[in-house]
Amino acid sequence: MSGNDTVYGGDGSDIIEPGSGTNQIYGGSGDDILRVSSVTTGYPTPAPSYFDGGSGRDSFDFSAFSMQPQAFWSFDSASNRISVANYQMSNVEVLYGGSGRDVFNFGLYTGRLSISAGAGDDEIMPGRYAEYVDAGAGNDKISLSAIAGTYLGGSGDDLFEFSIFDSNGIKLDGQDGIDTLTLGYSGVSVDLDTGQGTSSQGGFTALNFENVIVVSGISEVVIYGSAADNTFTARSALPSGLAIGLTFDGRGGNDALYGGMFSDTLYGGSGDDLLSGGNGNDRLYGEEGNDLFIAGAGSNQIDGGADTDYVSYVFAPTALTVDLQFQSENTAAAANDSFVNTEGIIGSDYDDSLRGDSGNNHLIGQSGNDWLYGRGGNDILNGGSGADILHGGEGFDLADYSQGHDAASPSVAGVTADLLYTSQNQGRAAGDIYLEIEGIMGSELDDSLRGDDLANYLKGNMGNDVLFGRDGNDTLLGDDGNDQIFGESGSDYLNGGNGADILYGGAGSDVLDGGNGQDAASYRYASGDTVIDLAFVSHNTGEASGDTYYNVEMLEGSAFNDSIRGDAGQNTLLGGSGNDTLYGREGDDWLYGQAGDDFLSGGSGNDYFVFQPGDGSDYLLDFEEGNGVGDVLALSKQLGVTSYADVQARATQYGNNVFVQFDEGSSITFLNTNQWSLSIDDFTFF
Repeated sequence: MSGNDTVYGGDGSDIIEPGSGTNQIYGGSGDDILRVSSVTTGYPTPAPSYFDGGSGRDSFDFSAFSMQPQAFWSFDSASNRISVANYQMSNVEVLYGGSGRDVFNFGLYTGRLSISAGAGDDEIMPGRYAEYVDAGAGNDKISLSAIAGTYLGGSGDDLFEFSIFDSNGIKLDGQDGIDTLTLGYSGVSVDLDTGQGTSSQGGFTALNFENVIVVSGISEVVIYGSAADNTFTARSALPSGLAIGLTFDGRGGNDALYGGMFSDTLYGGSGDDLLSGGNGNDRLYGEEGNDLFIAGAGSNQIDGGADTDYVSYVFAPTALTVDLQFQSENTAAAANDSFVNTEGIIGSDYDDSLRGDSGNNHLIGQSGNDWLYGRGGNDILNGGSGADILHGGEGFDLADYSQGHDAASPSVAGVTADLLYTSQNQGRAAGDIYLEIEGIMGSELDDSLRGDDLANYLKGNMGNDVLFGRDGNDTLLGDDGNDQIFGESGSDYLNGGNGADILYGGAGSDVLDGGNGQDAASYRYASGDTVIDLAFVSHNTGEASGDTYYNVEMLEGSAFNDSIRGDAGQNTLLGGSGNDTLYGREGDDWLYGQAGDDFLSGGSGNDYFVFQPGDGSDYLLDFEEGNGVGDVLALSKQLGVTSYADVQARATQYGNNVFVQFDEGSSITFLNTNQWSLSIDDFTFF
């Protein structure tokens, strides 16, 4: 069809596909379908086309229309006609939206419509008497005051806004995506797990909704969550004087529950939940999981339930006191709040006093100059920014700098935190004072953490950290990054964690665990000759006596005459100063004699011997020469040699040994080796 046509469908179920132009189409009796793929446009605006479905169940199909990014559907009560684009229609029961975004505004329509919106982010106001709505693909919004019908969200993250439930039998299904149900009616109960809902007007079904919003002005609402992660919210302020009772029960999943202006009851259920009562005297129950409570105004009763739970006053407008043990001392926003089964407190941005109880507490001061007091138990105290007093009390307590980094104003350095000399503190630890604190946890940056004369726990966390245990039997953990860990005095446990770490056990019988990565046990600062043996630690002497090793691939000697021995793995051995003996044992090892006159034995495997200026006169005890196999001598070009020919020119056979002299006076002697058995493959130059 083309041009300005008039079509009569007559009897029967007809399918009519008009072209452009101003058309007058009458379906007559039967279930007729009008499929529109184009409309007439231009200036001046052409007269509208008209479709009268007649009797039967008639459809207007706009799904093939793609000329505009969105289509607006409306209803005119005076003419009792529905309009979209250049079409008006009446006696139509089924509508199919376009391929883009459709907006259906039928709030005053009293007919029994069925709407399939199709693709696009659609907005649908189908009228109170709609019988079926399928929002289709896209993030859609359905707004209605319904008395009946079935409403489907389709795929996408959809929003269902309902203000009245006036009849039994309404069926709501969010279907795929993260869907939200907004309730605007008092006396409603919804169970998202079973999908069953009730109101004062009867029952309804609400399936596949993850989030629920309760709008202002309603009361006595109960929401039960599902096994998914749910968010329940009481939105905006309620009218003054309205008696409201909201009950949210998150059940399974990690839920977020937000109360309103008055007295609410929130249950987190299982999972790690967020519960915010808002204003009013609220009752908040975390139940299972690690829960976070946002304490608002009012006298709140907070029960964390099982696991580790926190109450936060991050939005408090003034400084406050929060005391888990003596709750009558709570002040300001915390006044009259009560806690049970609550382990953590998060303060405000002001100068707070946060106090724990006899259990294991985690206190977080945030901004301000705070006083944190753990009392009994093994507590973690995080003062945040500001000059804080961290008082652990009884138990083994930690100063924590692992949280609170300001991403908007990142620091170029981490913290310096010193348990013994707090005047040395820098970064977020600057100004902090420690009382009865036994350990420190560092930041995500490069930290310097220092213990005292007692048994300490130091953990670097992320970054390339330096840890000093000082006296006492300490536990020192580098965690991520390339860390340097100094046990110093005492029998210490050193663990590098991830990264290439250097472990300095110091005096005492230490456990050195490199963790992941290429890690070194270093005796650079030892005060005398030392035997260091990775394979047979019972042979250790000097500062290494009593030390044991795990996940250590490298050994570094002292300034004295050391014996350094590897194991069956691939080791790197560094002699340091002094006349040292290095023995690689099995594996493909790297041996650095360094300063002094050293004896180097690679053992079995294809080993590398590295020689540089200042390394003295070294002896290679078991150099295995060969063409493309065996050991390799790596020589610095600063020795005056850059090729195999240079080496042979400087080599002299003395009995069973080959002596090679270098420019600056250092030398290498190959024991039990023939000069001419050495080949070009035995050398490399750097």
